[in-house]
Amino acid sequence: MGKRLLPSWGHVRNTEPKEFTRAYRAEAEHMEVCRPEPGAIAAVMRGHICVHVALVVESGGRLKVLEINPERGARCLPLSQWQRDHNTVIYYRDRE
Repeated sequence: MGKRLLPSWGHVRNTEPKEFTRAYRAEAEHMEVCRPEPGAIAAVMRGHICVHVALVVESGGRLKVLEINPERGARCLPLSQWQRDHNTVIYYRDRE
């Protein structure tokens, strides 16, 4: 997508909220808040804690969210469904 590669945080799981949020904050400082757009990172928040992240993609001319969940595996959801399923989502893109 022409974006910088993010470092691997593969050792961090959302079952470790402090570590997961620490990783989220480390990457968010290199990005800017935006509206949903292809390539944006979607961060699901509960208060000040990040509980899940996903990637916004375009498919069939529509915005969707690609997520990986240990219970459901990988899936691609319409943006409207994603937003319905999560109360607070902050979208980020790389600073240009």
